[in-house]
Amino acid sequence: MSKERLHIAYCGDSVDNGSMDVNMLAPALLSIGDLVSEANNVLNHDGSKVRVYVTSNFEKGSFEIGLEVVHTLAEQVSIFLNALETYSAHDIMEELGLAATLSGVGMIQIIQWLHGRDITRVEKIGNNQVKVFVDEEEKIITIGALNLFRSLKTRKHIEGVMSPLKQEGVE
Repeated sequence: MSKERLHIAYCGDSVDNGSMDVNMLAPALLSIGDLVSEANNVLNHDGSKVRVYVTSNFEKGSFEIGLEVVHTLAEQVSIFLNALETYSAHDIMEELGLAATLSGVGMIQIIQWLHGRDITRVEKIGNNQVKVFVDEEEKIITIGALNLFRSLKTRKHIEGVMSPLKQEGVE
């Protein structure tokens, strides 16, 4: 079992008093759970399960949510015997771009970099890395981050996590 903690904070005039509309927050929280589960499905093709737990102490001034991602392996012995590479909770967060990485590039950073542009070419440059081209620009990323970006479901869940930012006064 592996665990990873992350914090998501919504700030701005609309949440400075320490409250947030449940109709805005609940879908975003559900999207986080769906995002992590789908990322696990994309990255780990095994019987592992991922759960996201809220571990928050709500305070005034922003609306920060503490989350704990718990990754359990349903068939650890089988995976060990077959020597399959498994992404831990931390690895999943790195590939999503929600935890610090050596390259600093996860799925979220790819979306920001592309800013609606299309990938024009991808070249494999190592066991776990590819070079992604957009016109004359290039970026080295992991295959895992690219696979997450290519998943329509993970991109839809990212939109859900970011949906409160569409509201006036939320950053």
